[in-house]
Amino acid sequence: LQDRSIDVEIAKLYLEEIYYYQGIKHYFSLAFKNRSDGYEIRNKYFKGCIGKKDVTIVYSNSSEISVFEGFSDFLSVLTYKSIKRLKTDVLILNSTALLPRVMPLIQTYQKSYTFLDNDPTGSTATKQIKQAMPTKTMNYLYENYNDFNDFITKLKTQ
Repeated sequence: LQDRSIDVEIAKLYLEEIYYYQGIKHYFSLAFKNRSDGYEIRNKYFKGCIGKKDVTIVYSNSSEISVFEGFSDFLSVLTYKSIKRLKTDVLILNSTALLPRVMPLIQTYQKSYTFLDNDPTGSTATKQIKQAMPTKTMNYLYENYNDFNDFITKLKTQ
């Protein structure tokens, strides 16, 4: 978390520490639960999923939704704003490949805010959401960076 400039106290609200074995080797990672009770896991050496791959939704009883590619960008926005939750509902895709599965859910909202990566995959996903509903793309905030986490990490080292 420190390497990614994410506030530990904010992260504790959304992440767990998980211990697991792969063969005879023992590992630990940060774990972010998805809606299918699987976990997106990250450590310094590994990025993967335990259980079923799915999206994560954080409800705030809003008619608007903020869409993120991964949990580190979501936590980075909270850290940047020094807040514990967004006013909108939040959808963390955990993979842009899951976007088609959740487009019907996204379209139930009046407006979306996209915080997707500044790469071809993120741009394609942003276009798909914009074609389906009123959307404010937020990547202008970090236009010279790959994603929001890259932006705050570079900001804190300057």
